[in-house]
Amino acid sequence: MRICIPVENNEWLRSKIYDHFGGAPFFLIYDTNTKAVENISNSNQGHIHGACNPLTVLNSNHFI
Repeated sequence: MRICIPVENNEWLRSKIYDHFGGAPFFLIYDTNTKAVENISNSNQGHIHGACNPLTVLNSNHFI
C-alpha cells in the first residue's frame, strides 16, 4: 500500500505536514511494502478555490 501525506517542504521524513491536501507544495509517498519514501512536487498547488485536483499530479507519478 502507498500512503500519501501532504507536506510543506521537501525534507523527506523531516517534512512538516501541510493542512490543506490539494494546496500542499509537496506530497510524501510512503510504500508500506518496500519501505520506500518518495517526495512529489505538487504542480497543481495554485489551483483556484474549489478546483482542488491533486490526483492529476499523483496519477502522473504512477501513484494510482
